[in-house]
Amino acid sequence: MTDGRKCAGWVAVSALALVSACKPQASGPAPVRPYPAPELASTGDMVAKLDDAKITGDEFTKRLVGQGPSAIDRMSDPARRKQFLEEQVRFELLAREAWAKGFQDQPDMIAELKKAIVQKYLRTVLDERVDSLPISETDLAATYQANHAEYNKPATIRLSQIVRRVNNDGDRKKAHALLERLKAEILAAEKKNKPTAFGEAARDNSEDEGTRMGGGELQFMNKEELTGKYGKEVADMMFEHAAVGDMVIADASDATVLFKKTGLRNAVVRTLEMVKPQLRARVQRDRRNMAFDALFAELEKKHGVTYDLDALNRIPLGNQGKIGTSTRAP
Repeated sequence: MTDGRKCAGWVAVSALALVSACKPQASGPAPVRPYPAPELASTGDMVAKLDDAKITGDEFTKRLVGQGPSAIDRMSDPARRKQFLEEQVRFELLAREAWAKGFQDQPDMIAELKKAIVQKYLRTVLDERVDSLPISETDLAATYQANHAEYNKPATIRLSQIVRRVNNDGDRKKAHALLERLKAEILAAEKKNKPTAFGEAARDNSEDEGTRMGGGELQFMNKEELTGKYGKEVADMMFEHAAVGDMVIADASDATVLFKKTGLRNAVVRTLEMVKPQLRARVQRDRRNMAFDALFAELEKKHGVTYDLDALNRIPLGNQGKIGTSTRAP
């Protein structure tokens, strides 16, 4: 038996223990709570017995089916059948012995049981409140529109730049002359199989300190972003006319720039029909989150939950004292 299935069996045993513990007890010594023996299939030949419990052929098959198809395939070997049966018996023997010694009442066991109960309760309640509700085409369309940018992304390009700052027409003329010369030198170097030529030229000549040491590289930008940074003329040129690898000299308000188009990412277009499975999952998740919040609001109201955040913030932490030590305000 796998560790996960052993834990599941132990949680089931502990759950019965906690239920029994919650019942009012008569005065005097607490009676020993009986061990919650598992319900076993009664049909089929008996293959093992411990105390008053009998494991029959049908019970063996039921437990084996729970292990999955691969486990069933391995059971053609008699030795593996015997091993699996012994694992079931040993697990039950250990559970009974642990119960007899009171392990089910230990705080760490009760804490683990509470975790399992909470998970089961949440799954059950949220399934009842959410999973039975149909998801309409209107729900899907509304979710698609609300998250349109996530499913549809515009084309983006990546540029590298060499920037020369200008204050007047004279500066701009000199900048053009320098960038034309650099463009020719870069093209010549690239023809000689030197792909780092533009980056080296940017580090030596660019006056944009934010990108100079990185070889003039910019992040990928869509057309709207590039328009906002350098204007419509530059955006139109680099998106519509320049191919990857092309270099273009353009004027900005306070600079003249040599651009090189170094990358292109095509637009991503996903229609409503294409993303319906993701939309259904998203609607379901959003509904469960809302149901989760509503459930806790109901429970807090039902049980009169209040918070004292001032007291919470007075708890000393770290070097100020032991975590969890309470203090009173002076």
